[in-house]
Order: sequence, then structure tokens, then C-alpha cells
Amino acid sequence: MDFDGVIAAQLPRGVSFQHQIYDELCTEISEGLYIGNAFATEKELAERFNVSLITSRAVLDRLTAEGWIVRSRGKRAIVAKGPDKVGRQVGPLFPIGANRPYTYEVIFAETRTAPIDACDAFKLPWGSSLWQCSRVRKLAGIPHSITHNAQLPELGSRHNEERLRSSSMIDILEKEGIFVKTIERRVSAVAAPPNVASWLNVSWGSPTLLYTSVLRDGRGTAIEWVRIYLSSKITRADGTYHLDSGKWDLHEKM
Repeated sequence: MDFDGVIAAQLPRGVSFQHQIYDELCTEISEGLYIGNAFATEKELAERFNVSLITSRAVLDRLTAEGWIVRSRGKRAIVAKGPDKVGRQVGPLFPIGANRPYTYEVIFAETRTAPIDACDAFKLPWGSSLWQCSRVRKLAGIPHSITHNAQLPELGSRHNEERLRSSSMIDILEKEGIFVKTIERRVSAVAAPPNVASWLNVSWGSPTLLYTSVLRDGRGTAIEWVRIYLSSKITRADGTYHLDSGKWDLHEKM
């Protein structure tokens, strides 16, 4: 993972910063974000999470003691554990479609090491880099969800910041002549990671719906992988399903 230019994480209050950072880093290691890369230093972690060197050192000590990383004097730590390809249990992806009047706040947009699930979607080796964008989606000005999109760098690098702040990714793609024909989706329930909880203004560890989708063109080629964390403050999603278009019109209530 490239730590240059990484926006400082926002950690919610009420839970030990040390434990939150440890949990976040364990998740990132399991996601395969450090395949082929050295691990962060005490200083880099302190700057990223806006904590003291004492706290970041304690996190590295815990990761070392529990076998996640290996450290040696004068060298960067390396990851000792990693994603288990054989043991990964993921359900099938199902075709879906939807349109909603969102507004967007861009968290980051750059090419960086991709989660292993995104690498699998594009049939790339784990540890590969993809253009990625994370945004806060809002309904009526209220945080609704956090999106994490991944595309091939030659496509993603074409998107300008103005469009990322104002349009859905499907609309952005269509304006560039890229048309999505199918969307496959997998739904699961997870505890909100610290940074996601902060952006959504919910408690760390709150039950959160996680949608993982792959968007494909007419030939079945992957255009985009996207992960969406849905705010636990979204209490209901009534709507109408249109058989002719295969889409839901959802009327979500906060």
C-alpha cells in the first residue's frame, strides 16, 4: 500500500484508538492490501490515524505478537499473514439495478493496491493496483452510504473530480461511452469499520449492510467492482420493482 497522500483516518470516540487501528490494519491485511508491499512504520501510522507514536508503536507490537507482521531492526515490517484463497467463503453475485438521487463527497480517488475481491473481479493477481474512488453518498444531505469503486487505471484515471462530486458512477461511465449491461450483487452484514462509521456518523461496530457488486458490459467483461456500506440509520427501503426495466424505485426513509 502506498501511504503517500493517504487522507488521515477519522477514528470515532469512545473506543480505544489502539484497538480501532489494530482492527483496521487486520482488515486491510486480510484484504490483501499489503501483498508485495512493506508495512507502515510507526511514524506513518501515527500520521495516518492522527495518534501518538506511543499508540502506533503499541499497535505494531500487538500485530507482531499475534503473528500478523514480522519486524527486524533497521527494516520495515513485512506481513506474515495474508488472505487465504482456499478458505475464502463468498456467496454468489446476483443481477440487480437501481436509480437514486444521491449527492456525493469524494474521500479519495487514486490508483492504489486493490482489495483481493476487486482483483478477483478483474481476474488480476492479488496485490495488483487499480484506480479506486471512495465517496460519501447522501440523500437529502444526510449520509446514506460509503462507496468504494475500483476500475482499471486506464478507465478510472479519465474521471474528473467535478463529475465524481456530482454524478453516479454509471452516469459518469455512460458519458464516456462505457455502458453497463449487467450488475451482479452480493449482500452481507458486517460491523462498520472505524473509518466507515465515522463518515456515516454511526457508532463503531454498528451493524451495517455491505453490498459488493461487479458491473459488466455486453460481453460479460468486468467494467467496475464496487463495495457499498449502507448506513444503519437507513431504517426502511420501500419501493416498486419494474419488470420491464429490471430496476427498483426505492423510497428510503431515515
